[in-house]
Amino acid sequence: MNTLWTFGDSWTEGCQWDPNEGEQVFYKETFSYIVAKKLNYNLVNLGIGGFGNNAIYRKVNTYLPNFNKNDVIIITWTTPYRNERTTSITELPKYIIKLEEKLKGYKVIMTQAFNPLFGYDYIVDKINPKTFIEWGKPNNTMLDLITNNWLKDNQNNVFLNKSIGIPPQFIERFAKDKKHPGELGHKLIADKILEYL
Repeated sequence: MNTLWTFGDSWTEGCQWDPNEGEQVFYKETFSYIVAKKLNYNLVNLGIGGFGNNAIYRKVNTYLPNFNKNDVIIITWTTPYRNERTTSITELPKYIIKLEEKLKGYKVIMTQAFNPLFGYDYIVDKINPKTFIEWGKPNNTMLDLITNNWLKDNQNNVFLNKSIGIPPQFIERFAKDKKHPGELGHKLIADKILEYL
């Protein structure tokens, strides 16, 4: 049976735990599970909370020998903070290009998890990757896949300006921590990814 491989951070892992609320998103509610079920594929969800882009890149490389040509690979990059555990803003495009080269011939989709530093993915727009969802549009982050591009091309988005908060019409799409997609958010991500498959 073919396999859906998903790589990323907590947005991909999906099963956030809140000590007061318990599980916020169950395994069967994650976008990875929904997409795998729709495709009738086995699922290997390798999203890990707190993973930076270096770790995501290494994880994909580690599992590369296990992929077969009928598999689907989804890579969700995270925010490129300038620190030791995450690929820097300048390095992320290089990693995307390297993986596109290594994964030629495979069905690959890449996107980016929410980007609280910039709010959108203009930082890598010069490389024009072929596998990146909605490349060339003002907003194409995982957050935008949930909110249908409610972020505007400016600095006043929910993750840059804490006083704004999530607009009421979108609150139901997030988990109780208001940082991760909830059940509806994961469904919306899955629906959008399936459009590209």
